[in-house]
Amino acid sequence: MNKGTHRPQNRKFEYVLNNTKSFSFVGNGAGIDFDDVLRLGNTTNRTFVFWVYLLSNTDDNCFFSKGTSDTYQYHFRADANTGTLRLQSRNGSSNNLTVITPDSLATNTWYMMALVKSGANSSAMKIYKDGVLLTNIVVSGSSNAWRSNNSGHFNMGKNHYSQQILDGYINMFTVWNKALSQSELLELRDENNKPVHPNNVSFKQNLIFYPDAETATAGTNKVLDLSSSNYKGTFEGAATTIAVVP
Repeated sequence: MNKGTHRPQNRKFEYVLNNTKSFSFVGNGAGIDFDDVLRLGNTTNRTFVFWVYLLSNTDDNCFFSKGTSDTYQYHFRADANTGTLRLQSRNGSSNNLTVITPDSLATNTWYMMALVKSGANSSAMKIYKDGVLLTNIVVSGSSNAWRSNNSGHFNMGKNHYSQQILDGYINMFTVWNKALSQSELLELRDENNKPVHPNNVSFKQNLIFYPDAETATAGTNKVLDLSSSNYKGTFEGAATTIAVVP
């Protein structure tokens, strides 16, 4: 993994390449609020990639979410006890999409997770664990679930009701404006199964979200997005950073 600091001429794309900290969501009310960003329409291509470490699975562990209510929202989580991975999107009471895989996450282990959304084709939703496509996915509901503009705050580490707090850590959370292939996903992990910095991959121009744990501090808008989108987030509750990485 490339260490050090790379400083290209365009300051918008200045990246700190050291990976020494992760986001921690352990404790009451933990989460990171990024306001109204990352809307997903019906035809939107998106890929969410992140490394996650669960300390327990007694309760639901929500990786990320966006929305204003149960009726208009999307979220991705590991279910309580079983660790079943579940994506849900809703656009009104009759347009619901659920993607489930019984493949689970063990506690006290780092995993590289990827959720790939390819346009409106709900059957093309893909979930990868450590670069491996999970083939036992069950998709139910309507692709119309993506037709809303799903306004509302985007949250890391909790759902849109500030519940299902992630009991664990997230490292190298990135979002890309394309449906990444498996070979592209594998560029994001090195031969030692460690994260590769998003500035070191062939599709770096597709990066649209990368919150930086290295510089994040308490206070409003103190979690900075190092992509050109330049979003800003705020720690909530017990959320902080911790010197634990994959």
